Amino acid sequence: MTEQQIIETLATKVMGWEKRDLQELDYWYHDGKVICRRGNWNPLQNKADAWMIVKKLEQEFDAVCLMKEGEEWRFYVGRYDADEYEATAPTAQEAICNVAIKAVEATE
Repeated sequence: MTEQQIIETLATKVMGWEKRDLQELDYWYHDGKVICRRGNWNPLQNKADAWMIVKKLEQEFDAVCLMKEGEEWRFYVGRYDADEYEATAPTAQEAICNVAIKAVEATE
């Protein structure tokens, strides 16, 4: 997947947002509200955007853990009944996004 495909998958499948065009601009839209312009949300690069994914995953999983291990970041989510997803990456944002993508792919 390209970076843009990852971002779109995270926005639509994890966050539950829709793409909308308003006044010739692309926006992310949810529950009757504009969230932000599509080009302004990038959880692969922005820690605050990645943290929005963590907050969403906390609603779906029983355990959520982000930790630094040496030079890498490890992110884990799991349910008590079995489902577990884990990833390591050079940045916390990448680890978070990788786990979210794994969880989405597992449910499709």
